[in-house]
Amino acid sequence: MAARPLLFIHKARGLTLFSFMPTLPSGYMVYVFIIAAVAAILYKVYQKRQAADGDSAYVGTFEFENWQNGATHLISSRMSFFLLLDYEERSRFLDRTYQIMNALQFVSREEGFEVTDEMRMLVSASMCQLTFGWTELLPPNLKQIDLFSESFYSQAARAEVKGLTLPGRTMLSWRYFQEGYQIDNDKINLGLHELAHTIWDEMYNYDSVKEELDRWQRVATPEFIRMRRNADSGFFRDYAGTNMEELWACSIECFFEAPEEFYAQLPDFYKSLSEILNQDTLARALRKKQAATIPVA
Repeated sequence: MAARPLLFIHKARGLTLFSFMPTLPSGYMVYVFIIAAVAAILYKVYQKRQAADGDSAYVGTFEFENWQNGATHLISSRMSFFLLLDYEERSRFLDRTYQIMNALQFVSREEGFEVTDEMRMLVSASMCQLTFGWTELLPPNLKQIDLFSESFYSQAARAEVKGLTLPGRTMLSWRYFQEGYQIDNDKINLGLHELAHTIWDEMYNYDSVKEELDRWQRVATPEFIRMRRNADSGFFRDYAGTNMEELWACSIECFFEAPEEFYAQLPDFYKSLSEILNQDTLARALRKKQAATIPVA
């Protein structure tokens, strides 16, 4: 008869749990606990070495049932988009945010600056906001989120920046990420802007949106040319005129933060974005307003 394994490893809920076989001889338990203790010590040493190198990394693993209540309270208090969703959509939003959070690595790039569960949760929710209308959770090239407490100097940009997107990673100032959601109608949102860049980098790899993206390019190009000539869009901020990719990222901010104004001024532009994202923030906002006017019996 084949020997039974000493233990099973279960990861169904994002945690590693050990289930010992009922027939396991008690003498072996001592060795199992010794091995577990040594592994824990080695992991602590690994964490300290990471901190010494300035890379305090974390790959999230949370039990969804215990996480959901806290996430609902935090996200609803910080993200007005979440409040536009109905009950079923909110449940799906939380589920997708949870999956995104556990798929990404979050790294502190400052000594003494700790990445918290709140940071991981809200950045993941920002990504979820962008891809909520898609089957995909996040662009396949995005693996890591680097967090800074304030603005930071970028060797790649050779400037002080609040956020930056590089292949495989997005870099964010936590201070300015929070400001993006504290003022939710100024058409400036660092999280949405930088994460929109990660989508741009992978856009043509999504067969489902190639046609919509071509349509967006046709609609957006005249607006971009007008901005380059006049240096004033009348709707988008000046930075959107830097190049087409920045126009894309800035238009994403506007889509979520000023949908009524966006549709009123540039209806075709708004519709093209709505088709790509498979979302309609304007319809959600109007539905919310209508519901608020219905008298309670």
